[in-house]
Amino acid sequence: MWAIDPIGGEPRLLTSFDGGTIHGATWLPSDQILVSVRTGTAQGTIHSIPASGGNSEIIWETDVDANVNSFDALASSATNDLVVVNARDFEDVESIRLLDSSADVILIEERNYFPDGIAISPDGHLLISEPSMGLTSHTFASDKRSIIGNSVRIAPPGARFPSVSNDGILTYVQFELVDLQIGQFSNDGEIERSFGRPGQLMIGPLVHPNEDRVLIAKSGGGIWLMDSRGSETPIDTGFTGTEVANTWLKDGRRVIISSFRDGGTIVVVDVTGRTLPQRIVSGRAWFASLSRDEQYMAFYVVTDDNRRDLFYVELDVQPDSIIVGEWNAYLNTPADEAVPQFHPDGDLLLYQTNLSGRWQLVVRTFPDPNENYWPITIDGGKSGRWHPNGRMIYYTTEDGMLWRIPFDRTSVSPVGKPEELFSIYTHTLNPYKGDFDLSPISGSLIAIHNVREPGPPSIVVVENWSALLER
Repeated sequence: MWAIDPIGGEPRLLTSFDGGTIHGATWLPSDQILVSVRTGTAQGTIHSIPASGGNSEIIWETDVDANVNSFDALASSATNDLVVVNARDFEDVESIRLLDSSADVILIEERNYFPDGIAISPDGHLLISEPSMGLTSHTFASDKRSIIGNSVRIAPPGARFPSVSNDGILTYVQFELVDLQIGQFSNDGEIERSFGRPGQLMIGPLVHPNEDRVLIAKSGGGIWLMDSRGSETPIDTGFTGTEVANTWLKDGRRVIISSFRDGGTIVVVDVTGRTLPQRIVSGRAWFASLSRDEQYMAFYVVTDDNRRDLFYVELDVQPDSIIVGEWNAYLNTPADEAVPQFHPDGDLLLYQTNLSGRWQLVVRTFPDPNENYWPITIDGGKSGRWHPNGRMIYYTTEDGMLWRIPFDRTSVSPVGKPEELFSIYTHTLNPYKGDFDLSPISGSLIAIHNVREPGPPSIVVVENWSALLER
């Protein structure tokens, strides 16, 4: 972590954090700096360091509340050591929390709410930026332990990273929100056809078995079926909130989705409405994959000690329902394992793990993971997908770049050389699954893309920002 004088000069190193990523920082009046750090396993800590630099001291950890997973943005008051943080729990519920020496108080708690910036004004307002909502102002109660009244939006969607100076001047960064669309791409990044209409905040496309439609989730909630003629059909999932489509059944009528409901629920949804949604796995379970014969379903589970482990169940797929067998543990290590994907032959499982400290892709035999395994990536990789021929794996890296890598288990060197393709859009709500898919027959690449490139962000300065509350 570095500091630089506002009027310029050389940056100076304050401190560093091995094995962690800085997600937010703020000054305290006591001339300390608070820093939120997320480790490789996504657990969060908040550190205090002197403004002059030096060693850090952990002052809050995720065990202040057994449900807290990580801390992100944070802010402090200009008049006292009042600290507010954004925290995400095991069940992907975001909460704005007040932290001080005597309390851990939830001020705002909500699903489908993903703040990325917080500020506290000298006159007692809490400002929160959220990509789809913009910048909103909330009023503290007199005891500073709760929020009173309704929020007031003071800047449009795309306003992020607010800051309020001691003399009450508000600054934030305004990003342009550009419409997105689902496209079919060639391997050199050329768009060959589009699905549905342009819109904002799309997540996780899933190609229909007939390759003529794409199922897409929207971050505001809901699943939509889109075709290449531009039509869009909303699908009743039986839930409210954000869902992500995982895999189609062979009948092309039913689809398996992961819902944020109850901390992670896997549901079968009939897109024709012929049968009601069926909850088949509950309990912090996410991102299911079906074997091609539909005998097995693999998924990952967030365990009580906040690790992600792989499980599978046997299925008996009936015309209007699915009978689910007992859970079977597939892989349980000190690291996280997530997003399993069955090989087209059904006897291999591709998944991502952070055992090395960053996400990498691995292939193991199924159902016995110890029979054989192959590390696929060494320079980072996540959201892996099998090509339908079973001899190529597509994946993304942290910078949003799409890659592919040959895989042939019969070869002396099963894993080939990775090939960089092109950059794709990835929504922040979908860090694991990835915002692309491969058509199940042709292997065509389907991904979300910007209709046009957004313009550069701008810094907005508002001197009398409290007047916005009176509009």
